[in-house]
Amino acid sequence: NVREGELFLPGSLNATRAQVLQRCLVPALKFQQHLTSIMFHRRPKHQVFCAVSERFKLLYLHIPKSASSTSRQLMVELFGAIDNQYLDLGGKEWLSYHKVSIVREPTDRLFSGFDEMMKRALFKKQKNNTRNGQPPSLPLEEDLTLTKYLSMQPAELTRKFEQFIMSWDGLEVADEHVALQAAVLSQWWDGLGYPMDFIGGTDNMLLSWQIISNLADSNIEINSTSIPKARSSSRRFNTSFISESTRQRICSLLAIDYCCLNFRLPDICAHDKTLTGNRVTCKWVAR
Repeated sequence: NVREGELFLPGSLNATRAQVLQRCLVPALKFQQHLTSIMFHRRPKHQVFCAVSERFKLLYLHIPKSASSTSRQLMVELFGAIDNQYLDLGGKEWLSYHKVSIVREPTDRLFSGFDEMMKRALFKKQKNNTRNGQPPSLPLEEDLTLTKYLSMQPAELTRKFEQFIMSWDGLEVADEHVALQAAVLSQWWDGLGYPMDFIGGTDNMLLSWQIISNLADSNIEINSTSIPKARSSSRRFNTSFISESTRQRICSLLAIDYCCLNFRLPDICAHDKTLTGNRVTCKWVAR
């Protein structure tokens, strides 16, 4: 019941994530780095990174830091998929395939994505003995090494994260692990979402893959033992250290994911104005 020009809160639409994505637009010029970030160093920008099951006509689109390793393993082991495929989804040969993906709560994913981004950037800095080519928003002090970073205590790690958030414009993509999820699922040239059949969530992997199995008419039974354990991490952000102002800025930076994937905003953003003075909202406009 949303009317033309009306503002509404993310996560408030009575629709699936796939349905909302089909009606969403990622501004192509403004967010070009996000739209072309995934595996950009290995593929032409019009291709996407997928696992494909020919038998079940099932195509999984990979989103880093959104249970992608688990999902790719399920595709290979249960559905007989071939992984690491780089495809142009505009081709007619993919029209008959069920296109699926898994997404993660945007702020939670950014915590993990930042950590991965920092480790990769510091490894590259150490290997090349320079930070040349690394975006200025990355907090890579001259004396910061990968070893020092990995030994940081939670409070120090949080300060490093907040330093990045306050300097990041949300447009520059230093690493694919912080690219917007909605952009990964959208066409790079116009920012319109791919025709997805289902977009599940990391918050309920069992249900998501049961739905995917039914969608593919596979007769494969998915139960709790079917879902591989997520890769363990020796560190986790202690989110209690994250300031309210940082959380509010994150909501602004990730507004497209919250709107286009129908995620509800964290309470700190849903009930209070952000640092820009405006509440994060979505707007319904005619194409």
